Amino acid sequence: MFDRLKNRGLWFFAFTIWGSVLGAATTETWLRVKTPEFTVLTPLKQKEAVTWASEFAQFIAAMRGFFVTGQRSLTPLTVVIFARERNFENYRPLGADGKPEDVAGFFARHEA
Repeated sequence: MFDRLKNRGLWFFAFTIWGSVLGAATTETWLRVKTPEFTVLTPLKQKEAVTWASEFAQFIAAMRGFFVTGQRSLTPLTVVIFARERNFENYRPLGADGKPEDVAGFFARHEA
């Protein structure tokens, strides 16, 4: 079910949810945390969002040590983090049987 995306010799995992996520969350304030490698969209509190982004940036830095690509920049990556599992329900990928998969997240590629 998960797609591993190969780009410039590296494997990337991309969480992509269309802009309807922001429109659907009328009672929550969504934050955008932008780093050189990725952007995080989330209704988490600012401190939690920044902490998550910092830890993910460390993960990317560690992966660069395993997959040498020089100083080429990464493909833009957007990570959407929901504050509660129930808010993710409408965005779960569907299985072959048409029912939502029991996953905690998914990866999708979107060409701009």
